[in-house]
Amino acid sequence: MKKILLTIWMIFLLFSCWWEREDLLFSEKAKKWEEVKILALWDSITYGYKVKPEESYPSQLETKLQNNWYNYSIENFWISWNTSAQLLDRLDEILKNNDADVAILCIGWNDGLRKKSLSNMKENIEAIIQKLEEKNIHIVFVWMELPILFGWDYSSDFEDVFINIAEEKKLDFYPYLLEWIWLKVEYNQPDNIHPTALWYTLISDNMYDFLEDEKLLYKLSEG
Repeated sequence: MKKILLTIWMIFLLFSCWWEREDLLFSEKAKKWEEVKILALWDSITYGYKVKPEESYPSQLETKLQNNWYNYSIENFWISWNTSAQLLDRLDEILKNNDADVAILCIGWNDGLRKKSLSNMKENIEAIIQKLEEKNIHIVFVWMELPILFGWDYSSDFEDVFINIAEEKKLDFYPYLLEWIWLKVEYNQPDNIHPTALWYTLISDNMYDFLEDEKLLYKLSEG
């Protein structure tokens, strides 16, 4: 039921704000063929654990964008096993000399795997979002889930953190990156946590479609 309600809410959010996309700060930049810079944040899922660098989802997404004549680049910032607190600690350093336009924020799973305080995780993520917004960086916020084996209450409350933040901050909310990954062996690495290159291709394709649907992509010809 929660996923059904989330889907309905995401559809409502999409249609309620799509006309505002022309006001994005980087839209005119893109239409003038100035490079739009995307930050990919943050852990081993973003890194592309045990796959070739060009097979990670940020790398594949950048290639797909450029092959479709979007002047977008993606800078991959990652540290395996990093938590929301660790990203927050390093974010000022990342942003200091970075003129990024968009951030794909994928953080929190390692908090959940370690059963960290969810209230602290929420505070950290909100602080991260505030720092990004202060730099006028548009945020694509990635929903995270935990397997039920972590306990029904903790897993449910963990998901609620992401749903509530997306709603409160009115963020573009991307569905769970690893949805259905466990259903096919070829999508899973032996640890049953990290995706294979095949699954990263699916992530990059889905993310590309999401950016298009959310009116976050602009070409020179659209100016």
